[in-house]
Amino acid sequence: MPKYILQENSKDNILKRISSLDPSKKWTISIDLYKSNRSLDQNARLWKLHALAAQHTGYSAQDVHDISLARHFGTRRLGSIIIPLKRSSELSAAEFSEYMTQTEAFYATQLGVFLDE
Repeated sequence: MPKYILQENSKDNILKRISSLDPSKKWTISIDLYKSNRSLDQNARLWKLHALAAQHTGYSAQDVHDISLARHFGTRRLGSIIIPLKRSSELSAAEFSEYMTQTEAFYATQLGVFLDE
């Protein structure tokens, strides 16, 4: 079943779709508050920063990304493997912005790494 984002101009289409459902069947309909995901520009900026931190530390950009996620969100164990509790792809735009701000501050103060604008 498709997902819809309820906006002023989509309300009628959503109501039509619901009313067209076969009433002899059971349907699950869930409504959640919409949150926009991080943008591609936000993600590109983060990976530029990770690339600089990787050059500075000798780790790969993926390694510093995982370390950054673990530092910010905490970790869980899967046997001998340590996994960050959250991935950046799961964050809303607002959550990603906060994560980015803290990551930039950490890299600047602890590693002397920052993006030139």
